[in-house]
Amino acid sequence: MRGKRALTAPTIAKLGTKVGLEPESIEAYVRNREPVPVDGGSILREVRALTRDTAQMISEGYDYAILELTRLESFKADTRWMARVLGTTSDEVNVALTRLVHMGFLEMQDRNRWVNKSAEKTASVTEFSRAAIRRLLERVETLTSSGAEQRPTAHSSTTVAVRTAQVPEALARLDRFRTELLSLLEREPGRDDVYQLELHFFPLTALNPRD
Repeated sequence: MRGKRALTAPTIAKLGTKVGLEPESIEAYVRNREPVPVDGGSILREVRALTRDTAQMISEGYDYAILELTRLESFKADTRWMARVLGTTSDEVNVALTRLVHMGFLEMQDRNRWVNKSAEKTASVTEFSRAAIRRLLERVETLTSSGAEQRPTAHSSTTVAVRTAQVPEALARLDRFRTELLSLLEREPGRDDVYQLELHFFPLTALNPRD
């Protein structure tokens, strides 16, 4: 869990079985420990796994609750203690911890010192959800960039202050752009590769437009 020593998939499965983890928990550990080979199939599987983990982080609530527990003076780096105070099982806590470490929200510096790496970015469940989605996009971009090798790619991101009244027109233009680009790419036969197009345009604040 602290990342001090590498564990192989068979070792994780063997240890997980001995300590009574459910098969789903063991699979999550294996998925989050194995290096990702740079090939299309492996990248796609890892993207799907990251997406699934992010959805679980947002929906289940244990991940954010664990981060909040680390703020307490009475915090104990003990999964059984966390399971008891959260009213859940040690397996669920272990899987949530795996997700938090894997996504970079939690760092286990030693047996008794766990550091919340998102303390200033996740002051609420809503902010935690946004941070989890941003982290997912960052990881996906890293994976797709590493798998692209020398093939042409384009990655860009811009944060901009906007006038709320312009947002509907901006969304309409993005939709037209997506339609036109897909029409261009699907025009010719003899396709020999697969690319992914992502468009994200969403608010980063919780401001009321009337404020």
